[in-house]
Amino acid sequence: MIVKLAGGVAETGRSCFFVRGERTAFLVDCGLQEDDDAPYPRLSPQEIAGARYVFLTHSHPAHTGAFTWLRYNGFTGTVVASRPTLRQLPFAPVKAVPLERFHPPAGLSVRWGKSGHCVGSVWYAIEAEGVPLLFCGAYIENAAVCRTDPIRGERAQLAVLDGSFGPAVGEAAALRADFLRAAQQALQAGGPLLLPVPKYGCGLELALALAHAQPQLPLCGDAHFARQLRQALQEPGWLRPAAAEVLQAIDLAPAAPAEGGCAVFVSDPQLRSPASQRCARGVLRAGGRILLTSHSALGGYAARLLEAGRAGLCVAPVHGSARARRRLTRQNHLERVIEACAPGPAPAARMLELAAGAAQAVEK
Repeated sequence: MIVKLAGGVAETGRSCFFVRGERTAFLVDCGLQEDDDAPYPRLSPQEIAGARYVFLTHSHPAHTGAFTWLRYNGFTGTVVASRPTLRQLPFAPVKAVPLERFHPPAGLSVRWGKSGHCVGSVWYAIEAEGVPLLFCGAYIENAAVCRTDPIRGERAQLAVLDGSFGPAVGEAAALRADFLRAAQQALQAGGPLLLPVPKYGCGLELALALAHAQPQLPLCGDAHFARQLRQALQEPGWLRPAAAEVLQAIDLAPAAPAEGGCAVFVSDPQLRSPASQRCARGVLRAGGRILLTSHSALGGYAARLLEAGRAGLCVAPVHGSARARRRLTRQNHLERVIEACAPGPAPAARMLELAAGAAQAVEK
């Protein structure tokens, strides 16, 4: 069994893992590395054409953004993901099967659980031709909005754990407190607070935190954020009951950046679109503040605002911390652990050979 680290290791995007055995070949995720001259996973045409499935952990571009490229380059297999994830995708797979009714072929066993990152996000425990593998995608056990099925007692020769929050980032409770403190300071100045967020996931966490801390604070959102909120409330099995109750009570107004004393959610974390940039300029003209919620792309509009001191950064609590990853390793039986979507030195080998014993690196 060969596992190729086709992307997402020692980098913050391009998550993609190719698994090939004697009778099966499949991918886990097919993400994009934005703002990169070569943004696609490191896959050969033969590997792409030979993959029977691509299992998606969730819908974010770092995990799904290369799918159109994948299909253009010869992928004719089946997309497998949770029903909410399939609905969130910005493309229409020719062949797709919801995880909830996926029946793997002989030689392949697939178990999954909710990963807490956003509605529809999952982790996978896959046994391929007798070799157990674990893929966490984006995983957090103490998310405030989304349910998590904790990973316990799993055995895997190779485990790919979510490393998006590096050693300098704290636990979720501390991140929520940091966010609320920064939001309160911004709102005390009297202008609106602009919160650029991903299309799915952390915006709901931040809206919930604000609704708890400042129930009288008007919350505004663009059309996509309003749609995300409605869709999430239609998926009660993915939400924590207490969170669903609070989110249901939110009276979300259309985005109105010129008004003071409100929090405005735009579904564009890097402020790439002209509409988002106009909104940002309107907030700044109104004496408001911009609080970025994820690490900005190098050279992007949001990054330039951050570098110029015209925006702040407060990381949203939607990934596990380094301490949480260490706990996860202790709570399971993992022979080899690889951190994904985390910056760092490139691995010595991008292909691993898995057999009856421990995983061994194949220099390539």
